[in-house]
Amino acid sequence: MTARVLLIVSLLNVCTFAQQNNAAKPVSTADEYAVYAAVLDFFVAKGIAQHPAVANRTSTFECGSPHNGMSMGGCNGLQGSGETPQQRMEIVQRDLAELEASTVADFESKNGKTAWIDAKIPTKHKYLMFNLSQSDPIPPGWEHADFFYFSRVAFNTTRKQALVHVSFFSGTNANNSGGKYVLFRKKSSHWERQGSSAVWELVPPQTAQTQ
Repeated sequence: MTARVLLIVSLLNVCTFAQQNNAAKPVSTADEYAVYAAVLDFFVAKGIAQHPAVANRTSTFECGSPHNGMSMGGCNGLQGSGETPQQRMEIVQRDLAELEASTVADFESKNGKTAWIDAKIPTKHKYLMFNLSQSDPIPPGWEHADFFYFSRVAFNTTRKQALVHVSFFSGTNANNSGGKYVLFRKKSSHWERQGSSAVWELVPPQTAQTQ
């Protein structure tokens, strides 16, 4: 793991990994990896991320045991401090009017436990996989990597709608760092972003000054 990764972890007060949970299952469906790719492609296309690095364990609703090293308010980033998963999902449903009940139910059922993400995200952009003990080899120019922590991806009953939580730490602009739920709709064979619901921001927006 590079010094840059270790510095970011220290600054964010991210807990070190607990002992690896051998019972964790891999993310296995191609649709989930396609949604991860859609997230990476969106961030790169918008210039928000240039050097994506993806945690190889998913974030969960569990608090006190950040299996992927991601910790915000003692939890794994999917809900605010003191919130229950159900309270957070009510906020997400309020923010994303198109979100279907079956998608919410699938998200809640999948994200109670961590899962393993393999290096098979079908993005056209180069990315690295990492955990807190090791990472893929760091190419030249990747000293300021951009870190992604994904949840499992939930779908509606027709698998045309998808919901994923993304915690993102920019390697170059802290103002872009934050955690949000992102809603996608499948159009032909592609997943298109429909909207998002923020959970946390590393740098809160500044209050407008009045004179």
